[in-house]
Amino acid sequence: FFVLLTLILTACKDEETGINSREGENGFSLSYTVTTPESVLSRSAIDLETGEDRINSFYILFFENTSGKTGRFLEAIDAIASYSGPVASSGNMDVTFPDGSSLKNSEEYKMLVCANIDTYTGMDGIEDLITFCDGKTEQQVTYLLQTIQGVTPGVNEQANDSNRISSFILPMSTSLVKPADISLLTIELIRTVSRFDVFNEASGYELVSASLWNAYTEGFVWEGNFTDYTAPRTERYYGVKANSEKEITGSLYAFENYVSGPAQNDKVTTCLIIGLKNLSTNHTEYFRTNVNVSAKLGQRLKRNTAYRTIVKNVYSQGSDTERGSL
Repeated sequence: FFVLLTLILTACKDEETGINSREGENGFSLSYTVTTPESVLSRSAIDLETGEDRINSFYILFFENTSGKTGRFLEAIDAIASYSGPVASSGNMDVTFPDGSSLKNSEEYKMLVCANIDTYTGMDGIEDLITFCDGKTEQQVTYLLQTIQGVTPGVNEQANDSNRISSFILPMSTSLVKPADISLLTIELIRTVSRFDVFNEASGYELVSASLWNAYTEGFVWEGNFTDYTAPRTERYYGVKANSEKEITGSLYAFENYVSGPAQNDKVTTCLIIGLKNLSTNHTEYFRTNVNVSAKLGQRLKRNTAYRTIVKNVYSQGSDTERGSL
């Protein structure tokens, strides 16, 4: 075992309203941005890795605005259908209601917004999403569109950078109400996954790799008061090598998880298996660390949140294999 200092970095959250911009027109203007995680301790922004704020697809779902989430699905719009490729992580766009649409700017709607979900849902564009939502309420859509696949876990327990979640297609979402006669809306897209960074400060050791274990292979697209985590869980999720700076940043992602009482060797707490090369023996040893903010709080991995683990010291010999350190 060895001492690890784990810091939680959390992100800013939600959305909301605007001012009259295109009053009377067949649509509205949308000011959007992808949130940047910030340190809880210092409130300073962490650096994003290449691709983490990339938007490849951008869908807006419209529902009747009723109490709760009982409003029925009305229509869906591909907000970047007219773009030739990915769009910037922040900007302004005009969302135009298509010809024949029943949507009106003078009406109030509930809106569910999602980006980069195609890879995770098996859907092929806006038409598949419309077919899925047809005849459902907002509650049904937010509950049933929860099986976003991250990776297909493999049996290869070597951190060879294969079978990983790409930073270029991280799923994002948010929700809001579009008030009547308000034509400029502002939203913040929230990544639906947690991020795990690893740094090494232990003398005599070099960081080689890290892998995620005991992670859910599925998660919810939209944030909500979901407490029934019944999605499939895997042993080894995937692993990556350390970069040229001998650290791991923006390479490990997993879905939300809650465990009230994590234990060092349990099979439900999402954990890191860290590979460290002992420079005196030139042999790689493996150690497990549970990603906890506080032992009293248990494990509560949150979406759009980055967790930093720093290896401070190594006090005993590790295992010869990743599995052996469980």
